[in-house]
Amino acid sequence: MNDVNDGSSPQDRCPIKHATPLYGEEFERDPSQIYAHLRRNYEKVAPVMLEPGVPGWLVVDYTTLVAISRDPVTWSHDSRLWKDWAEGHVPDSSGLLPMMMWRPNLLFADGEEHIRLRRAVSESLDRIDQQRLGRDIRALANGLIDRFSASGRADLVSDYARLLPLLVFNRLFGLGDQEGYRLMAALTGIWDGADAERANADFERYMGDLIALKRREPGSDIPSWLMEHRADLSDEELLHQLVIIIGAGNEPTCNLIGNAMRLLLTDREFGADLTSSRLPVEDAIDRVLWLDTPMANYPFVYPRADVQLGEVTVPAGAAVGFGLAAANQSIVEKYGDQLAVSGNRAHVSFGAGPHRCPAQDLAHQISAIGITAVINRLGGLRLTVPAEDLSWRSSLFARALETLPVEFTAHPPLEESEPVWQTTESSSPPTTMSTNKRPRSERAAGSSLWSSLVRLVRGR
Repeated sequence: MNDVNDGSSPQDRCPIKHATPLYGEEFERDPSQIYAHLRRNYEKVAPVMLEPGVPGWLVVDYTTLVAISRDPVTWSHDSRLWKDWAEGHVPDSSGLLPMMMWRPNLLFADGEEHIRLRRAVSESLDRIDQQRLGRDIRALANGLIDRFSASGRADLVSDYARLLPLLVFNRLFGLGDQEGYRLMAALTGIWDGADAERANADFERYMGDLIALKRREPGSDIPSWLMEHRADLSDEELLHQLVIIIGAGNEPTCNLIGNAMRLLLTDREFGADLTSSRLPVEDAIDRVLWLDTPMANYPFVYPRADVQLGEVTVPAGAAVGFGLAAANQSIVEKYGDQLAVSGNRAHVSFGAGPHRCPAQDLAHQISAIGITAVINRLGGLRLTVPAEDLSWRSSLFARALETLPVEFTAHPPLEESEPVWQTTESSSPPTTMSTNKRPRSERAAGSSLWSSLVRLVRGR
């Protein structure tokens, strides 16, 4: 590790010189060891490298994270305060920007503006028909399992966990299931930082098409409800509330299902308790959220002035990440694993304070039904590779498996299951949103949104 205990006090060290990288093979293999190391050396908040050449800080203590999340006077979610970015030290092509660049949505807002935007999102989510949602999730879960049930083999990440939440959100947005292929490709690029600028532009074009469709054909869906909400969202605000709903709701839920399946297959006691119903699925999910949270380091806040935290001083305008995994780990280390077995939901896996994720109940529901469907339908489930050979995606923000290859007892599809769209690498399914071509200027607007936001924040 780059950060060593050399006998000097933390405040005497140069943060950049001694910063611990949150990337690379060591971090991807076992980030929990990195977090434990940071707590031993810095206790509350530690200097880190977010990507090569980009310094930041990570909150690694539960109590400190909760306190910061409840102090909007000292700390802002507005990334236009991020000094390194504002001064041009972070390249526009950085893989961090799709997740950290300022957008006019509730995640990056403070005070009354945050209240207005959050109310629009929360009240729109509250209008979801829960009975219909439950039926849709079960139908989609069974339809996905039917695609591979007869073969006796599957990758529970790419064939299932990554698709189920995506299809659910497509329906909540009032779209056909075939739109999921286009959306999944963009979201994967954003979260992993791979060709992030193009992925971000693709994602925003998808959202622009969605808004145009719902302006023409409003329905009983989240985009239409946001459009009619008394918050009176502008088109730009509407787009970016949709960005945060689908981005924050889909990806963590995918990873939560995948991480839960891994624990089911690799932890004998956990697997036995879950499959025998001694441990309710809902409590099992909370155990995963304590021990292997799918959203590891997010969101980021920025101190309005220099802040003393323990023995270190965090300078004004520094990027300070919420180490959700590290904070949860600090509590589990203090009180023991039993805390995570009891169904305790005091974890911070969905954030804390006023910015706590408004879609956490939705994520729980999708995950619970999705995991239950796997347990009920895939008898004899087992890994096809040693557990230590499972690889993790390279991401500062997410803790997610690349693949989860399994075998099980083959069986025919359910007769009552509805078909789920098929995709191949060579072709994407037809899109319901592109039947009417938009004017050239409107088509260009989505792809130029990235650069225009950068110019806006930098004052150019």
